[in-house]
Amino acid sequence: MLTVPSLHDVMTKNVYSVLKDTSIGDAKQILNEKKISRVLVVSDRKPVGIITEKDITRSYFRKFDKFLKDVTAEEIMSQNVATTHSNATIFNCAKIMSSRRISSVAILAKDGSTIGIITNTDIVKVFSKLGIPPREISNIMSSQVITASSDESLLSIESMMSRYKISRIIIQKDKVPLGVISSLDFVPVKIPYWIGEHAAPDDLKQFREKHKNEFHDNLLRNIAPFKARDIMTHNPITVNRDEDIEVAATLIAKNNVGGLPVLYRKKLTGIVTKSDIVRAVATAFD
Repeated sequence: MLTVPSLHDVMTKNVYSVLKDTSIGDAKQILNEKKISRVLVVSDRKPVGIITEKDITRSYFRKFDKFLKDVTAEEIMSQNVATTHSNATIFNCAKIMSSRRISSVAILAKDGSTIGIITNTDIVKVFSKLGIPPREISNIMSSQVITASSDESLLSIESMMSRYKISRIIIQKDKVPLGVISSLDFVPVKIPYWIGEHAAPDDLKQFREKHKNEFHDNLLRNIAPFKARDIMTHNPITVNRDEDIEVAATLIAKNNVGGLPVLYRKKLTGIVTKSDIVRAVATAFD
């Protein structure tokens, strides 16, 4: 008999948090050192915001006139923090994530303090233990796939992500997936803009003087020479549209990716993401 894990079993209990005036440089250091993807922003021990890797990545562009040590958590945090009580179930949390289009839910004690957090990744990892009825990937995938060619400029890729409000773009040729670019793949080409985290004062002053115009122009032109092929993840893992959702969930969890290209007769026909898996959990027994 299948034993469905409880919320307490799945949630992360050691929740890391920062204050509203914490610098993004310090927040990023916590993410790196603890190998986590988000931190809560708290006030009086209660969550008032959340910062993810994606938020920090976006800040490289939006806060181009500042270094990360000068940008505070409050400036870039998402205030849309979803919470629930400790008696909730994984299915309850999946419904919250799906309805609000978010990727995590904070778990609160009776006094309102945070005792845990559950993410879409946590739900995907235990998908096989939830007793979800068999269902083909074609039933949950998105068939509207935003794609680009390998010689597309990163300026264009970034513009597409912003326009369509997506986190990844599939690079293809003749409907065959060649690679995937996620928002986090942009970080290496922005390194000069967080030199302020570690640079000596004199070096930082010289850097600012040398590149002063860049701090007031569109930061995106720094990546103009780069093409999609320069930063994409090559040879992406794929699934077929007639495979079960559990196959996609297992591959996403095992390979620590956010989504997979879906194929039909070896050609790209869709994409399935963590959000799609969570939505399948949320609606499994409706």
